[in-house]
Amino acid sequence: MVPGWETITMFAPIAVFYYLHILYFNLNQIPVTERYFIWPEVESWHHQEALELLFAVGFVVVGLRNLYLSRSEKMLVDNESRTF
Repeated sequence: MVPGWETITMFAPIAVFYYLHILYFNLNQIPVTERYFIWPEVESWHHQEALELLFAVGFVVVGLRNLYLSRSEKMLVDNESRTF
């Protein structure tokens, strides 16, 4: 499997879990004081959402970067093997 896809498939379930977690709390209108915070020092639920989204996007960006680098490296190796 391509390294970039490994990163994306490894962290995509985490991103989906966070999104559903946020959606559940928002739809059920659970008070902020009763919500579970990953980082206790976070002051509001919107900051929590922003941090979770930042991590999810970061994982996807790293995965896409790895995918791009692995493909460009493969193309470089293919081009070198074609030279006479």
